[in-house]
Amino acid sequence: MQEFEMVKRGYRPEQVEKYISELERTIQEYKDKDSAISKAILNAQVAADNIIRNANAQADDILTDALTHLEYIHNSVKKQKDVVKRLQQEYIDLVNRYLKNVQTTDFLEIFSSISDFENYLVSFFENQTSDITTKIQSTKINKRKEDIRILEDKEAE
Repeated sequence: MQEFEMVKRGYRPEQVEKYISELERTIQEYKDKDSAISKAILNAQVAADNIIRNANAQADDILTDALTHLEYIHNSVKKQKDVVKRLQQEYIDLVNRYLKNVQTTDFLEIFSSISDFENYLVSFFENQTSDITTKIQSTKINKRKEDIRILEDKEAE
């Protein structure tokens, strides 16, 4: 605490005035710092509010896009389900129409034809195998003949 000299009528006025001036300067400095801190807090709050507002706007945009995409996917799936149902019904109709026209004797003819075709294929592949075996044996014989001819030529030299 400041001490003042005593004069006839109390403290020395110059010292008191000087002290009061210093106090006013100190108070003003604190007011300036308080004002700067208040502005910084206000700016930080405004920045935070802007960040939150922008984040909320982006979240809303993302949600809107997601909902739009989800609706598109939902509609696509619904259309695909409809197509599948339609194709199932067409298949059922086709089978029913075919079965109405086919009689038991038709199945016997079909099975007989399949059996005949199977016999034809067995015979064909047996012939092919026989032909291939004959060609392989012929090739081996020709190769042996060629080897013998080469040996005979070498002996003749």
